Parts: sequence; C-alpha cells; structure tokens
Amino acid sequence: MAQTIESTESFAKDQDGNLTPAGQASRWTLEFATARERLKKWHAQGEKIYDRYLDERDSNNADESRLNLFTANVETQHAMLYGKIPGADVARNFEDAEDDVARVAAEMLERLLEPSGGNDPYCTALGYALEDRLLPGFGFACARYEVETEQATDEAGEPLHDEAGEPVETKKRESVEVDYHYWKSVLWSPCRTHEEARWYAWSAPLTREAGVARFGDIFKQVPMNSKTGKRAGSDAAQADPWSRCDVWEIWCKEDRTVYWYVEGFDRVLDQKEDPLGLDGFFPFPKPMVARATTRSFVPRPDFVLAQDLYNEIDTLSTRISLLEKAIRVAGLYNKANPEVARLLSESGFNKMYAMEEWSLFVEKGGMDGQVSWFPLDQVTKAIAVLTEKRVEKIGLLQQVTGWSDIMRGQSAASETLGAQQLKAQYGSVRLQKFQGEFARFASDLQSIRKEIICKHFSPETIIERSNVMRTADAPMAQQAAQLIKDQAQAFRVEVKPDSINFTDTAAMKSERIEVITSLGGLMQAMAPLVAQAGAPAAEFALAAASWLMAGVKGGDGLEAEFDKFRQKVEQAAQQAAQQPKGPPPPDPKTVAAQAQAQATVLKAKVDGQKSQMDLQASTAEHGMRMKEIQAETAQTMVEAQAEALKGRWQAAGTNGTGQP
Repeated sequence: MAQTIESTESFAKDQDGNLTPAGQASRWTLEFATARERLKKWHAQGEKIYDRYLDERDSNNADESRLNLFTANVETQHAMLYGKIPGADVARNFEDAEDDVARVAAEMLERLLEPSGGNDPYCTALGYALEDRLLPGFGFACARYEVETEQATDEAGEPLHDEAGEPVETKKRESVEVDYHYWKSVLWSPCRTHEEARWYAWSAPLTREAGVARFGDIFKQVPMNSKTGKRAGSDAAQADPWSRCDVWEIWCKEDRTVYWYVEGFDRVLDQKEDPLGLDGFFPFPKPMVARATTRSFVPRPDFVLAQDLYNEIDTLSTRISLLEKAIRVAGLYNKANPEVARLLSESGFNKMYAMEEWSLFVEKGGMDGQVSWFPLDQVTKAIAVLTEKRVEKIGLLQQVTGWSDIMRGQSAASETLGAQQLKAQYGSVRLQKFQGEFARFASDLQSIRKEIICKHFSPETIIERSNVMRTADAPMAQQAAQLIKDQAQAFRVEVKPDSINFTDTAAMKSERIEVITSLGGLMQAMAPLVAQAGAPAAEFALAAASWLMAGVKGGDGLEAEFDKFRQKVEQAAQQAAQQPKGPPPPDPKTVAAQAQAQATVLKAKVDGQKSQMDLQASTAEHGMRMKEIQAETAQTMVEAQAEALKGRWQAAGTNGTGQP
C-alpha cells in the first residue's frame, strides 16, 4: 500500500523552508498514489457498474439473458429526482417587514442565481452529478469564478495608472460558472468524513496551446498524458492535434493554497493562495456519496448491495430462455416406419398416409409404440417453477432497493389498492431521503455561487445582471448591491425538493385542493373569534394560517404570497395604531340624557313655533276681519250719502243735472 504523508521534511525546500515547485511535485505524486490505493476497489466497482447499466458484455457472458431491472431502477430514480429546472429561493436571515433594502437585495441575488434554462451549466452539472451518484455512488460539481479585465481610462480616454505607475485594471465581464467533473477524475486525501479531508483534486484535459496560454512556456515541457481525444493507435508520447494533458487542480485546505500539477512532470505549474476567500475554502459542496460511513469516506454504490439478487435474477432468466428455446414438437421414431416421420414433417391438413403391414404396426402399440416424444410437460413445469422463483427474487430485490414495480408504473391485476399504496409508500420513504440529499447538494452549490457573487462581483455588475433598474425597486438598487457586498452571510439560499423533482400533476392538484380546503376551514373557524376580539385575534388567525400552509405539502408556493399579505396586514395595523386616538366613547347614560334633553328642547321649540304661528294666524285673521269691517263701514257710508243726495234732488225737483 502507498505510503501516507506524515511529514514534508523529505521534499525539496527553499531558503525560507517552503517547498519548492519540485518539492511540491514530489509531495503530490505521493499524495495521489495514496489516494488511488484507497479508492482502487471502488474505481473497479464503478467500471463494472457502468458496464452493467449499459448492458455491455464480454465473450464470456454474451449468451446470457438479462432482465435489466437495474437500468430501469436507475432511470426511474433519475427522472423522479430531477424533473424540473431547479429554482433557488433567497431569503433574509431576519425577515423584518420594514427592511426593504434587504428584501430588494434578496430578490437581486435570486435573479443572479436563476438558471437561464435547461442547458445552463448549473443544470447540466446537476444532471451529470446525479447520474454518477446513482451508478458509481459519487456525484461532484464545483463553482468557478471567471473575470475579464481591461485597462481603465479617464474621461479623455487616457490610460489610468496607480501610484507605482502600474496600469489600473477594471472588470470587463465576470461570472460564476459551474463545472462537472467525472467521478474517476476526482481524488481526495484519505479521511473518515468529508470535513476531515485535507485536500481535493480534479483533473481537466488541456491542449498544448491552451496550456501555454494559461501557464506560460513551462507548459511546453509537460507530457501529453491524457487519453481524451487521442486517435486509435496513436502514440501516447507523440503530440498531435488530438493530444491532451491532464492538469490537476488541487485545493489544499491545510495551507489554503491551490496548486496546478501534471503527473509525471518534475514541478508544479502554478500555485495561488486562497483565490476565492470562501468561508469553507472549497469551491464545491459536500459531494453526494453513497453510504459513506464515519469509518471511511469511500463510496459504496447502490448496485453492490443488491448485486447478488440482480445476478440470481439474470441466471434464472437465462435458464428460462434456454428452456423456452427447447420447447418444440420433437421425438424419436422407428426407422422401419417412415410414414410416422412424414406425418409431422410434411405440411398439409386432413391428409392420410398409407401404412404397410398395418396389423404389425397395431400389434407393436401403434403411434405410442413407434414414437418417443420430447418431454414437453417436464420442460413447461420447469419453466413455471423457474418463473415463480424469479418473481420471488424480484420481490426480495424490491425489499432491498425499495423500488417496487408500482413506482415504475407497473402493477399486477391481482393486487389490491391497499397493497399497491403500501408498496408505493414504502418506496417513497427512501425516495424522500434521496430527494432531500439531492436538494441539499443543489442548495449548497448555489450557496457557494452566492458567496462568490457577494465577495467578488462589483456593485455595477450586480445591478446590471439582476436587471433591478427596470423594476419599481430601482431607487434602492445601489443600497441593496452594497448590502450584498458587505453582508454575504445575511442571506440564505435554498433549493427545495419540490422545485427540482418530477411533477406529478394529479398529486399537485390534490395537494393544492388540500391547502385551499384547509385554509378555508381555518378562516371559517376563526371568523367568530376575530369578530369578537378584533385585531389580536386576526393576527393569531394569520399566524395559524401561515403555520398550516408550512406543514401541508404543496403549500410552499402559496406560503410566500401569504407571508407578503400577512406583512401588509400587519403594516396596516401598525399604521392605524400610530394615528392619534380620538376622545373616549361617551357614557351611554349620558348620551341618553343628552338625547332626552335635546328632545325636550326640540319639543319646546316646536311648541313655541306653533304658538307663534297660531298667533300670527290669529293676527292675520283679525286684520282681515278689520279690513272687512272697514270696507263694510265705508260701503254703508257711501250708500247713506247717496240716499241723502237723492232725497235733496227730489226735493229740489231736479234729476241731478240741474234741469227739471
């Protein structure tokens, strides 16, 4: 077994006591040998598992008949675990209703982390990592910060220089990319848990031209040792357009330094001290590792635990196939009677054949005495027994793996609904655990991307890439971007299992109906309490509704909107409470007395107005009567004067004209 490094005293060092590039190359040569020795068995298992998944056979088992249940199980798991583009939810650690700047910052981060589509490198890396987890048992992906710079200029277009005369660089483009790495291209130090790992390393093939552009002329001396891209039969030592060199990127947590190294070369190509400055140093989440115990951090693939059952099922399938091929009408007959052979070998219906020496043929037992048939009944009985045995083995396999036929869309007509539900529930328990692990991996990868954005992106890039200036929150964009830069840990990122797993439309509809029904029942039950107790009861009802939706599967989407509604209601209640309060309500007895007094006064006014109106009416009537009396008196006086004048005219013997 390879030696484990306990001291670096044997490696070449410089005058300051640090390892030289040659000393670092010697160190990593020994480190890699130790790591490969520990992972040797697992690597061999992984290759066999891929062959089994793809049903690739050698000459020794080419005639086998396989029932590829392993392939069916893996494809079903992959489809159920990764059925949608994963969406990330970014939230503040303290969701204060009045902290609008933090709310805008969370929305900006969420936009920056949102995948652009199914072909986004983040989505692609998740799919590949999940496949590796399901097959060899190890899924890995890491984040990478990319930046392009250019020389800064002043308003006149002149290049800017610092105090030392060096040109000032400004960021032209920056992004956070996600890279997938093949499971055999990742090594780590021997350890019992992921947290104890001293270093992780992964390799990527580079051409000579790309290597020189990255590392300089030193790359011209490295051997082209990668098999990737080589033509069949080409010399590994000969450089050609298809030649590649496997460059290892080593992240050493002990000294927080990154090294670039090519196996077989006498020195490291480059090294940088903690280029990203992440809290956990490593630019990748904890890998998805199958059954890594605290005894050894080495994957144990799912297939290995059930390989005996898979092999037994394939053995039974092979025997059944061979027996099925043997089922045919065949037998031995007496050569002296060729008519017996013609009876089965010649085609024709309702055809008779002449038999010579018929009496002798009958004496020897007829057909039963002349033909010995192949024992079909024994073969069919053997097939029935083997088929029943295979069904039994499949049942055991389902118990070991947890993947029943019902979860693959298959069922037997003889099974009851309860039996099918029990099998689905038993398998879903393990599936939910797997879903949580995959969602954890996706969430941690997004959290690392978030941390890189917060620590390395410029505020201008954050504002531009989030497109916040085209929203109503544009006035707070600058403050929010600065908050992202200053308080990276104030935000948490989560990829929920429901946002990444396969969507069951019928189940989703049932879950939504359940949420609405439960919410409606709660509101109806709380309505009398709210009407009686007022605002405190309303706040309790809203809190109870939020708690209800948090516990009901399928309520996550509505929960966020309900929280916003709840915040608005609470803000409205706070604003109403801050308004100046009016005078206290009057005493009901005082109000009644005042009302009675007002009624008495009103009645007195009405009575006074009535009396005044009666007096005015009496006065008017009296005036009219006086006028009538005056008119009558005047009329009487006129008539009296007329009578008197008439009498004088008669006495005078005239008619009023002065003539007789």
